[in-house]
Amino acid sequence: MRLTTLGEEKAVQAARVHVANIEQYFLAPLPASHRQRFMDDLRILSHAARGVVPRLC
Repeated sequence: MRLTTLGEEKAVQAARVHVANIEQYFLAPLPASHRQRFMDDLRILSHAARGVVPRLC
């Protein structure tokens, strides 16, 4: 299965909105000294979910 060109564009747009929301609502409120640790923890969670959450394409 493959996304259409329009589907790929929409997925990229959605990913950009998602990243902006994470930065605005999860990262910005944290003290600067905590942000890197939070990003590291998100990366760990993302890797842990790889085999469980279905991929978009």
